[in-house]
Amino acid sequence: MSEAKGDLRVDAVDGFTYFAEGSPHLAGAAVTVRDSVTQASVATGLTDTNGLFLADHLNEGYYEIEVTADKHTTYRATQLLRAGITNEV
Repeated sequence: MSEAKGDLRVDAVDGFTYFAEGSPHLAGAAVTVRDSVTQASVATGLTDTNGLFLADHLNEGYYEIEVTADKHTTYRATQLLRAGITNEV
């Protein structure tokens, strides 16, 4: 397993981002990042006022990312986190 590190930035958007004045991103959405093999939680938190969540210095590999918010559909995806960059989801 690689011990190289990368960062993960999650940008939470919804319909308002595309259709409302000012294009607001989704603040306060809960983000959970899990190792895709062990299912261990490696990062959790809420998106900030700009709809962003940042997890620094994660090992290179595959992660399951889940984003939830009231009155929104849950987003789930598996993402390859590459070392040496900020990976955008």
